[in-house]
Amino acid sequence: MDQVQSFIDQFGADVINPTFLPSINATRFSADPTGTANFLIKYCKTIGIKESNSQLTENLIRAFVDLICPPHEAGRRVPSKSVESFPLNAILGLFLCGDKHSNSMAQAKRVLQGYIWLSCQHISESVGYHFHSHRAVARKGPQLLLTAAPSLVDLCDKFGWKKNESVLVEATEKLCLYGKTENAIDLVNKIAPTTPSSGGICERSLICSRMASIACQKAVNAAQFTADPTGTANFLIKYRNTIAMKIRDPHLTENIIGAFVDSMCPPDKASRHIPSKNVDSFPLDAILRLFVGDEHKNSGILVKRILEGYVWLSCQRIAESSGYQSYSHRDVTPKGPHLLLMAAHSLVSLCHKFGWKEHEGVLIGSAEKLCMYGNADNALALVEKLAPSTSSSGGTCERSLICSRMASIACGKILGSSQRPTTLAAYKKLVKIIGNYCPSFAPRFIALAEHLDVDSILYPLVTDSIFRSAANDSTKSFLNTLTNCCAQILHSDASIDLGSIVVWVIPTTNRQFSLNNVYSSFLKCPCRKVYDWQVRKSDHRGFLADLGPLIRMGEVKAESYQPRGRGPYHFKITKLKPRRVPVASMGGLSCSCSTSSSSRYPSYRSHQQPTASQNCILKQHRAALSKRRDDEKKIGVVKAFLSPEQQSKLGSRKRPANHSPTNAGRTNPVSVSAAPACAGRIIPFSKNTATACAGPYSLAIRSGVQGQLHSQHAAKKQKTTPEVVNLLDDDDDICIEGVLGPEEAIAKRRKEAEDRSEIVEIS
Repeated sequence: MDQVQSFIDQFGADVINPTFLPSINATRFSADPTGTANFLIKYCKTIGIKESNSQLTENLIRAFVDLICPPHEAGRRVPSKSVESFPLNAILGLFLCGDKHSNSMAQAKRVLQGYIWLSCQHISESVGYHFHSHRAVARKGPQLLLTAAPSLVDLCDKFGWKKNESVLVEATEKLCLYGKTENAIDLVNKIAPTTPSSGGICERSLICSRMASIACQKAVNAAQFTADPTGTANFLIKYRNTIAMKIRDPHLTENIIGAFVDSMCPPDKASRHIPSKNVDSFPLDAILRLFVGDEHKNSGILVKRILEGYVWLSCQRIAESSGYQSYSHRDVTPKGPHLLLMAAHSLVSLCHKFGWKEHEGVLIGSAEKLCMYGNADNALALVEKLAPSTSSSGGTCERSLICSRMASIACGKILGSSQRPTTLAAYKKLVKIIGNYCPSFAPRFIALAEHLDVDSILYPLVTDSIFRSAANDSTKSFLNTLTNCCAQILHSDASIDLGSIVVWVIPTTNRQFSLNNVYSSFLKCPCRKVYDWQVRKSDHRGFLADLGPLIRMGEVKAESYQPRGRGPYHFKITKLKPRRVPVASMGGLSCSCSTSSSSRYPSYRSHQQPTASQNCILKQHRAALSKRRDDEKKIGVVKAFLSPEQQSKLGSRKRPANHSPTNAGRTNPVSVSAAPACAGRIIPFSKNTATACAGPYSLAIRSGVQGQLHSQHAAKKQKTTPEVVNLLDDDDDICIEGVLGPEEAIAKRRKEAEDRSEIVEIS
């Protein structure tokens, strides 16, 4: 254009300008409408701005208008390229520049009509450099009117809204025809007046109202709602919050809302249709908020129908299309009306406005549906959100009664089925609801509480001071009963006899005879009986010499051998004397099971032995001891919430036999393995005669003792518990005078039994 301007300056406009007129022709426009429009815009903004070129500019614009909108319908041609990037806004701007000419309005209108026609044509566009390859461009309607809305409003203000009414209405119809109702409503929103007034603004409002009516009729109907309930609801919300505020047409707004309600909840229940998409993201709260400030006389009925429609929709099994394949579907499992939780605030406002009694059936039905589809916890949460903060008469009384009925439905489902809470917060909510609205369910919950996990649920529930302080009198009474139940369970757990365990421990005085660090940790470890490792044979003599005193005492047995009679030499130490220790006094014992065995010859370590930590005896029973101490601490805390009478009766009630949650996964503290022993050998340092395995005389001794006990102590119902040696007690008077052989030990034990008249000769 700069070169053209230099030619004009050199040869004159009369010589150069006529050559531009043929550049805008039908052939060029049909081949590339967008390129032709850009050429016109560039000329008008550079060369055409000069006064000397004004006549040529008008001629070029007139030629362009005749091409985009021919005077006769038969002169129209479908272009070879789409008009998706057509510079509509810039073209309309050409008619806003300069003075007001009589034909500018008509030309602007023809440009709009021509663009609308072009945007609705089915165009087959060439692809790449191959003329035989084409792609079909989908028809989208006059979408570019959205970006050209400011220029469009200026043109209508300049030349009159009434004269462009037909073009605007046609544009709305075309957008709706090709499924662009959202764009149609956006166009109305952009050109609608921001403030209501009279005169021209009134014509503008009427045109916008007519355009909105066309868009809403296309977007809000039964077929559209069945295809996409959420999209239809979002369209209504968008219209109500934007356009309805500008055009001020209450009759249109009433008709649109009525059409939406009829689609969501038809007057004839038989005409309901299951939608094609689920309603998990349905904007229920936003829909209900539309009626909070609405003063229409039928608003209460419309709200009730919307709630009924949503409850029905949320309970339908929907076969939803999956991906881009229309024949592929997936079933959406119904969840019930769970979105009522998010819309609870609006729901409470509407119930206050139109009456709680009017919505009683819908609210109770919602609780039933939530419980039916496995969301009883959501039903409780809904009751909690709808519940009044304080008790009073009138509407609040009706509100409380409705909440009580809903709570009874939810609590009955939870306590009577498998839909039980899994978290502490959920149980707190359940206790609060029962205490406030359905105290009749308290006995059923207490029966359930006896089977709850004490550590994670019951104990934190009854000892939460903040929760107690915020509870009312009924809930506090309920909590007191639960506290007593928790105390009984803890006391029952703490009363269980943990029994005793068998350990392989060598007394400290005897361990002092060994000075070798290779196996010192093994000698101290109460969990390990055998220590077998690979070591060179030259070290065996030193090991035997070091272990000599313990071997002579009968504490250990040492062995040097070759596995399978060949290969590297191994050295094995075996402890011979097990001791039985009460679990309650094992807190001071320690072991080396968790650490690897130390050796001066790492390359000779045996990898065939099982991991010591896997067979750790202390680890198996330490959890039970820790649990016992925790239970005792918790009993002290729980007692602070009990009355003196309840404390005095603590422990009188037995715990249910089938109670399992608290002890789930716990090793039975009473179950201990018997001390290993071999036939014909007696363990001389065990005070418990039951642990000594007798040889040939065992049958006679046992028979004699049992016969005499039966004759002399027939009135006794239970035999005295055998005495257990506490190896951790330094006051135990255990004196080792020597090691007895098997025959000597049996003879000594027999002599002691005869002296106590506990043996009877069998002839």
